[in-house]
Amino acid sequence: MKSKRPNKSGTTASIAPPGASGKTARWWVHGLVILGLLLANVALYHGTFDLGFLTVDDPDYVQNNPYIESFKAANLKHILTKSYAANYAPANLLSYALDVALAKGKSASAIHLSNVLWHGWVICAVYLLAFTIRADIVIAAAAALLFMLHPAHVEVVAWISSRKDLVATGFAALSMACYLRYRRNKAREGNRLLVAERNSSLPTEGANAQKERTASRPRLAAASNAQGRSNLIHTAPAVGRAASRGRLAVRWCGQDAPMAAGWYASSLLSFLLASGGKQSVLLLPAVMLVWDLLVEKRRNWQMLADKVPFGLVVIFFGWMTWQAQPSTRTPHNLFVMAGTEITNLWLLTGFGKYVLYRAAPDPAAWGQLARVAIIIAAALLWAVPLLLLRLGTERSAELQLCANPGETGTAPSRSPALRTPHRSTGPSPISYLPSPILATLCYWVLIQMAPPMVISFVVPITDRYLFLPSVGICLLLANVAGGLAQRLPKARWLCWTLLAFVGAAWSAQTWSYVKEWRDPRSVWYGAHLKTKNSQVSQFLGEIYQGAGDRMNDFVKSGAALQATNEAKFARAVLSDVARVERLQSEWRSSAPNRTNSITYRDELWQLAWDQYQESAAHRGTLSAPNLYMNRGRLLVGQGQFERAIPEFKTALAFAQTSSYDVVQQESSVHALRAIGVAYWSLRNYREAREWFLKAQAVQRKTGHAWVATLDQEVEKVTVLAGRQP
Repeated sequence: MKSKRPNKSGTTASIAPPGASGKTARWWVHGLVILGLLLANVALYHGTFDLGFLTVDDPDYVQNNPYIESFKAANLKHILTKSYAANYAPANLLSYALDVALAKGKSASAIHLSNVLWHGWVICAVYLLAFTIRADIVIAAAAALLFMLHPAHVEVVAWISSRKDLVATGFAALSMACYLRYRRNKAREGNRLLVAERNSSLPTEGANAQKERTASRPRLAAASNAQGRSNLIHTAPAVGRAASRGRLAVRWCGQDAPMAAGWYASSLLSFLLASGGKQSVLLLPAVMLVWDLLVEKRRNWQMLADKVPFGLVVIFFGWMTWQAQPSTRTPHNLFVMAGTEITNLWLLTGFGKYVLYRAAPDPAAWGQLARVAIIIAAALLWAVPLLLLRLGTERSAELQLCANPGETGTAPSRSPALRTPHRSTGPSPISYLPSPILATLCYWVLIQMAPPMVISFVVPITDRYLFLPSVGICLLLANVAGGLAQRLPKARWLCWTLLAFVGAAWSAQTWSYVKEWRDPRSVWYGAHLKTKNSQVSQFLGEIYQGAGDRMNDFVKSGAALQATNEAKFARAVLSDVARVERLQSEWRSSAPNRTNSITYRDELWQLAWDQYQESAAHRGTLSAPNLYMNRGRLLVGQGQFERAIPEFKTALAFAQTSSYDVVQQESSVHALRAIGVAYWSLRNYREAREWFLKAQAVQRKTGHAWVATLDQEVEKVTVLAGRQP
């Protein structure tokens, strides 16, 4: 009677196609799971369909982008060969172009619907990756469901300009899944070659030969699952006659080679598309390398050769992005990087405070010892998975020795794979030890968080930067819960209940955050209650100022208002139903008495000024030409021209020192012209002419018509200056 193959650790591993039960799920089961996930995704995010365009980035990426209006050859050439809006993301722009073509215009609701569908595609890619790592449909579904519910994803789905994260992450997950399939086929190919070589050397079919074949039958064992070492053992088929079986193994190997090449090509193509979506995925080959080292324990040149084509993609997109991105002029600071890492990890738990912009960690707010401790803790986090894995390996070897007490270290020639198994009625203690796959998923999270920290962005902590790392977190949680449920049958329901609790908490927070995005005052209102970030206050001030300007146009010229939207906004701002009704009465009436609208306008302008003051107070070293341009324009609208001029001059100073040429040119022209307009309004035409001429010179030098009417305005002010005594 043949003995069962033993549990073993420390050997070369491959990803396992069978699940815990060893049964393969039918295709319709996968279809039902995916359909359920997609419907749940639409139900969760349907509230984003009517959000409209956000005032930040959306005008650049969509509203004012001429290259996505059609698939003309000139537009495609520009998208594929040139950077746009300080980024090189051709796949991202092509996705917008497809939306515009299907919607027959730049429809915000159509693009929001597309974002939700893209999120559904990423969920499917995560499901595929989870099932590829461990073919358990329940665990794969749990991972995909957690990914769908994570509250850090609201920003990516609700903000049109975050499409690049959806495109990049979806193809990155697909690339990793294809790479693992490639490695599985390569493992089978190598295993069958080994079978062929060994069997071809067997001359007879006698008892001794049969015994030798049994002893030398190859095993690829001990691929780790979520809760520790699992017995995912790949064995070659039983071998019959030496010559015939040898030829059969070679034939099988020949069938696996094209399959492996196909999966490798699919992985590379998916990585290319992911990199074309956003360059934050460029470290994915590093995750593949970690898989090779920790899970498969590869230590050969082929491991590096596999990554060469990926490296070429990294070099190309890295170079294009380096040329497109202006310098942030933000010095690298170890404490800021460490604080960012720890904050990001907390946000990835799904229990953080989610907001559009956050302030970077402030070294001045911490003592020296605290800063050193945070830096050390952040560095040690990179070593923790390896330390746990090392302890697990040593402990597994110790337990294996206890399971085979007859063996000692004096017989090194005996392979651990051939030891007599220790029969036990319960789960093996080895199964609870740290797993190479879990360690790899930990490094997925850490590695994918690195780019914003290394590049030293002005705002290094943002929800959208967590979209790709969150894939690793969701895979990790699902595998841990599913693995423990299988290894601890009596506590199975407890494991799944805890995971369900996490999912419920995430879904509640996601739903609440979507409601914040639907606030009539924009998402910036909820954001300013959560953070003191200067830009959040500035953007909320712009919302108030825009509403006040619309009310001012109505008061002065009777300009038509979108009464329904304005009423929603007024109810949110005033929280007074009676006042809103009086305002609506004025908006519907043609009577000249507009006292309520004037009072409401002044309140909106004051709210805007308060936010601008808050923004200036927390600006720090941030270059903020738009902030001071807005302050100046607000004062001009109120007729305070002399107070507006210093604000415009401050904006000009920031614009002239900008590291981004487009901002430098455009903001300089607008600031110079605004100063001229202020002097014009003060009837100082000669001074106004000087500023208009400076704006005209800068505009002509850049070759862009930042202000289309500038030349005509120069002619008018020149005439007025000539008439002035």
